[in-house]
Amino acid sequence: MISTARAARASFLVTVLGSLVSCAEPQAASPAPALPTAAATTAPPAPAPAPPTVESPFAIKGPFRADLVPPQPKADVSSVVSGVKKSAPAWRKAVGALPASCKAYLEKATKKPAVACDTFAPTANGQGAQGVAGLLAEALGVVDPAKRDEKLRELATCKGISEAELVALRAHLAPPECSDAIVEKIAESPAALAPLDKSLAHSIVGLWIAGQLARTVPAIPRMPPPFSKAAVIKFTNGAITTWFRTQAAAVDELSKVGATLEGQGRATVAIEAGLADMRFVERAREVPIPDEWKKDPEIAQVYQAALDQAMEPRKLRGRDAALTGLNDAASLGILQDARIERARKVLVRLYGGSRIDALDGLLMPPPKPQLQGGTVLQLLATRLPLVTGERLVVLPPAEPATLHATSVQGLLPAYRAKEAATDATFERLAQLRLDLARLYFRGAEADQVLAMAQGRTLADDATRFYVALALALRHGPDGAARMMLAPSPAALDLRHTEALDALAKETSRYAGIAAFDAAWLRRLSPPEGAGSEYFADVAKRFHEAEQKLESPGDKAKAREQAALADETAKAAH
Repeated sequence: MISTARAARASFLVTVLGSLVSCAEPQAASPAPALPTAAATTAPPAPAPAPPTVESPFAIKGPFRADLVPPQPKADVSSVVSGVKKSAPAWRKAVGALPASCKAYLEKATKKPAVACDTFAPTANGQGAQGVAGLLAEALGVVDPAKRDEKLRELATCKGISEAELVALRAHLAPPECSDAIVEKIAESPAALAPLDKSLAHSIVGLWIAGQLARTVPAIPRMPPPFSKAAVIKFTNGAITTWFRTQAAAVDELSKVGATLEGQGRATVAIEAGLADMRFVERAREVPIPDEWKKDPEIAQVYQAALDQAMEPRKLRGRDAALTGLNDAASLGILQDARIERARKVLVRLYGGSRIDALDGLLMPPPKPQLQGGTVLQLLATRLPLVTGERLVVLPPAEPATLHATSVQGLLPAYRAKEAATDATFERLAQLRLDLARLYFRGAEADQVLAMAQGRTLADDATRFYVALALALRHGPDGAARMMLAPSPAALDLRHTEALDALAKETSRYAGIAAFDAAWLRRLSPPEGAGSEYFADVAKRFHEAEQKLESPGDKAKAREQAALADETAKAAH
């Protein structure tokens, strides 16, 4: 048992840090309303029940949760920038300097495009004015980030794209810590922001704030040896205390400014603010402790536990900010974004028991081949970030080729209405919705698939699979935040696999992935008190899926999961 004296010594530094990062306690949840009690009555004996009707596992019933569609930004963001400049924020001093790696992104282009680019789209005959769209598509096809930005900078002389759109695109694709410097000229000028499209203006200011957030909470000040108790206490009360206070104030103030934004601008800032707050947890582990304390494993254990407890408010604050940003991104329909991937990885690392990426393991039908021989605009739509492409690329939404091109990056508002689902578009729209459901853990997306499918003949294999998966996912939590707050895996309620089970027994080409996904969901969300029989059944399902799957990689994955479920079943005895 650890002595009181040891615990006091180990928690001393944590007390100092805890006072800097504490935040308001969450409000207590209101008690659930009492359920009405049925009045006692004397009823005549009920007639014998009729034989139960066997309902199809593919039966689709409402009501369906509403789609989450954000309104277009309307506020004049130039007033936000004016307020920030007038307040002369102290956080500017806390934000770290631009790293040397950003220098290349701030240089001027060394050459100009060799073709005319005074229009956005190419002319009908392509003679003399090829348009900036083709040059953008070519630049976005470059894999190396620095070389890609170099080609984008060359387009600054093109009249076919505005300076604001170009710098916003470059900042979005650049390393996060460089984005504010790229958009600074426009972002800090109310006069330059005022006439812009509101969506673009909010995105630019969001990138400006996010870039500075990305440079907050850098490496903690390093203490020179010796690490005596007196020296550690002095250094902690001095340099480290000052560092924590200034960095916390910077993150707090930048987050407040970002909260006034709308659309992609707010999503960008919220994610970056969440990442900054969660960095405090990692930085706190770098605080030095006296050498004599390091020699005692019991003190180290108590110190680490107390430190984690002190950092919990910042950790929760960061989690909630990141989840707010992910929720905003989900409502925008974004599927491809580097910031989203970074946020998910950090959340998985800090909250290993609440896996926001748990649905990534589901198998899906192989995607159809990429668009071949399409127009320049269609090719560009596949490469531009979703919100940027929505502003720049105008394509007829009724054409299937348009959906194929734009859906590489996500789901555009034009395809959210139920009427957008036709025989030609249903499969791709269902896949898009379920991709969003998996990425953001959103059961409402599954509801939208079912709303599109209601009344439709479930004739082909693909339609039946997407409906079956949607019927299972619709019971799950509506968003990553609710998933992470679920009290237990059982509360995720992802065991409604009846339609997937039925499909797995058919001769469908998707029987194997249906069997795998049913097993995956049941393993992910076992009922309370699940024992060896339950996990033995999961293992059996994975073994059966392995026999039906065609891809060697998928077969290996099923075999691995079956082995894990077998081990769990043995351990549950």
